[in-house]
Amino acid sequence: MALHNFIRDSNHEDCDFTHWERVEEYEHHGDEDDHVAYVPAGDRVMEAMRDSITEEMARGRRLPY
Repeated sequence: MALHNFIRDSNHEDCDFTHWERVEEYEHHGDEDDHVAYVPAGDRVMEAMRDSITEEMARGRRLPY
């Protein structure tokens, strides 16, 4: 989500996205009808990473990455 917000807030126009957003009818690849269930397998790992970054920032320490 942070990457999405950064791209949106950076105000850089994506010419390809703008073009295809304006085209009303374009060929779909057929995979839009298939629903893929969300599997939160990596959520705990990413939550731990996020919490680690937050704690290090709160302590004012340098991050190892």
